[in-house]
Amino acid sequence: MPAHIHAELMPQYAEDALTININGFEVPEPVREPLLKETYYCVTNILVIPGSTQYKWSGDSMDYRFLEQGLIHLTQEDAELHAKALLSFTKIDK
Repeated sequence: MPAHIHAELMPQYAEDALTININGFEVPEPVREPLLKETYYCVTNILVIPGSTQYKWSGDSMDYRFLEQGLIHLTQEDAELHAKALLSFTKIDK
């Protein structure tokens, strides 16, 4: 049976569906569901360099606040890209 006409592009479509666009930056979709207890995660943090802070999910009110704000990512790189995208609205280019 021949491959689907778009078979080579399907992984890219799936990846694109998991991203959001913030001011021209393609940012991975933040976590949208509560994590398992003891799971490490990174929060987008525009107040620190390089742009993320790591936490461990305990299910407390702070975890849920980060979740509701759409700031949780499972990797430092994703959280930092999210911070960079948010700062792009107000950053002064030199």
